[in-house]
Amino acid sequence: MAGGVFLTGGLLVQSGDARDAEGVQTPGVRGGAMAPAADLQHARWEFLRRPLVVPRDLAGGACPAGAGSLPGTGLEHWTGGEHVYLASGADGRMTYVTRAGDWAVIGGQKTAFLAAPGVAGEALVRGVSTSGGHPVRFGDGPAPAEEMRLGLEATEWAEGLPEGSRLYVTYIRFEAPGCYVIQVDGVEFQDVIVIEVAEGQ
Repeated sequence: MAGGVFLTGGLLVQSGDARDAEGVQTPGVRGGAMAPAADLQHARWEFLRRPLVVPRDLAGGACPAGAGSLPGTGLEHWTGGEHVYLASGADGRMTYVTRAGDWAVIGGQKTAFLAAPGVAGEALVRGVSTSGGHPVRFGDGPAPAEEMRLGLEATEWAEGLPEGSRLYVTYIRFEAPGCYVIQVDGVEFQDVIVIEVAEGQ
């Protein structure tokens, strides 16, 4: 992702080169895929690659999107758990767009993740629709990754964020509308973020 300035989650973000935070291709929730040979870091992240689970009360039921928030200036559109937050629309609702080319099948939008102050260590972000049929993907291009790695250092910054937080910018990608679970596995925690996704115009 090239550097630049853009608006996400109600914040003006200064973006550097966020390729390290966008993740790499990993085995999908439907199995069968292998990490590419060039992914030399794949094995190192195995300790955070816990089972991806849809809570029983979400499977086939209502979508309780938007639970969780982080108080502070400019953070009214962040949804998450206690440790990591996703820049989403109001009430945890997001839209994605499709376009000719790389986004024709798997649409997306630009977004960001925020590790709250005091969160130590790396974290791994993955997601799936509550139906279990559609993995969340991250990054640009025709084959976006099925995980995003949040390293020890932020890749971007923005004014108004809590001191000590870490910001990571990426494209979040979807192939179908619906209710989604975003699972964030940290060294000493696991957050579950529920979002409702619709296809935009």
